[in-house]
Amino acid sequence: MRTFLWAGIAIVFLCIQGAACAGFSVSYTFVNPQGNLTDGTPVTVTCGIPRTGVLPYDQLVFSTDLNDPVWEPVVVARGQETPVHPAATTADSVTINGAVFSSPAPVQAELRMKLRGTVPYNHTTGQRLLAIRQIDADGFPYAYPSGFLLPMPGAPPKDLQETTLVTATPLIIPVYTGTLSETPAAVPADTFSPPVSSAKRIVARTLPPESTPAAAVPGGPLMVCAAIAGALLYFQREGRL
Repeated sequence: MRTFLWAGIAIVFLCIQGAACAGFSVSYTFVNPQGNLTDGTPVTVTCGIPRTGVLPYDQLVFSTDLNDPVWEPVVVARGQETPVHPAATTADSVTINGAVFSSPAPVQAELRMKLRGTVPYNHTTGQRLLAIRQIDADGFPYAYPSGFLLPMPGAPPKDLQETTLVTATPLIIPVYTGTLSETPAAVPADTFSPPVSSAKRIVARTLPPESTPAAAVPGGPLMVCAAIAGALLYFQREGRL
């Protein structure tokens, strides 16, 4: 009986502790600009988290899918803003310790996070504009609520239209081929035209009668005899002298 009694007390204690530490809550969120977002648009997200449900040893992990995120956390208490130094920082997230709520419990305090970034190209609604998780002192996330998620607004971009590739048709020049015969084809005799030579052609011309030269005297025995007689006559004359 005592075993069941202690077990019941433990269950009630855990239930009370779980109810007391139900987890963080988000009191407000602001997104500028509002509505659907286009690729490359600068965005500013602001949210507020009250201290209720956040223990000093808890941690709040903020993450985003925006490009080049800049985190600006401050604690607002009694109308004053106190900058907060993150416990850890990565390329797309920061971690805030619950100990930032150091003011007394009766004082209402709120963690205000401002996030600046740009919408990534080819973004989808499945990406996170802002996500928040709470981790306990042992490093385990809270079961309830499991976290806060602010999806990336805007429908995913339409698929690019398929580009029709136009293939240039190459220029086809028909080439006719055939089998050459070893024996040249016969050419009819009446159609044969002899090739014209490139050499000069000599044309015989008939001279008129008045331009015809006199016939030459044939040089025969009479010419020889005349030459001898002339020689003898010459020598005789010389002898007379």
